[in-house]
Amino acid sequence: MIVRGGIALIVLLTVGATADISEEIVESFKVTLGAEFRVDNCTSDDVTTCEQCVNKGKQCFWCEKTQLCLNYEWYFPQCPLHDAKHIHCFVNWSSVVIVLAVIAAILLLVAVSCFVWCCYRVNRCRRLRRRQQYMSEEDRRREQRIDMEHRHDQRRMERKAMTDAIRQKYGIASSPTFERMGSDRSTKKSKN
Repeated sequence: MIVRGGIALIVLLTVGATADISEEIVESFKVTLGAEFRVDNCTSDDVTTCEQCVNKGKQCFWCEKTQLCLNYEWYFPQCPLHDAKHIHCFVNWSSVVIVLAVIAAILLLVAVSCFVWCCYRVNRCRRLRRRQQYMSEEDRRREQRIDMEHRHDQRRMERKAMTDAIRQKYGIASSPTFERMGSDRSTKKSKN
């Protein structure tokens, strides 16, 4: 519907209808097509320079190759990128695209670098925390082992004191006076 209506409007405007009739037709198309209808004011014949085209608004761009003022949708139709002039006549859009790509690449590189650095720092902190936990656990175990050995020594001393007291009570010598049976080491060494 929009394409047929737009073609009919262009045909009527180019055939040479009078200004009053063409305005009435444009108004009737605006009513029937609604908000989607847009009058094409960029491609009029009175635009001969880039400045005139750019001054019409952001919906127009100038093509250096064809020397035409065309409608700008979101790309530059019928015009190479390096010949398109939009908003400013001195801006080369291929250079703008290259500069924006370089800036985007630099920002991406910075973002990736920051991400890698943050991951490194987090892992480093995690390793330090783990090492501290391990060291504190190791210190706690060492203290427990020392405490256990100390208690063991105390119990050994108590047992020894108790056995010495029992030996003394019954008149048994505190040092053993027996030898192991079959212990002939001293005799074997003297024979060799």
